[in-house]
Amino acid sequence: MLTGLCATTQMGLKLTHNPIFRYKKPSIGKDHICYFKESAFVHGFSAREMEDIWVRMADDIRCNTLYFAMVQKASAFLDFFKNIFRIE
Repeated sequence: MLTGLCATTQMGLKLTHNPIFRYKKPSIGKDHICYFKESAFVHGFSAREMEDIWVRMADDIRCNTLYFAMVQKASAFLDFFKNIFRIE
């Protein structure tokens, strides 16, 4: 957050949203390895969880499936809904 504030106030840069930078775990499909394969950065994991994810990243799983697309859309909708109504 501080980096973004410095970039906008000191350098006049415009902040944009990039969907591959995720600030929390998804609401649905938390264990779906494709979520992590298609992310540049994800917050909220312990060291042990990160180790487990790293090991599973080597699995040969196809991420361009209808199932994964549906899981992503459902998770995005649920996160949006929770954000509007301030539900944790």
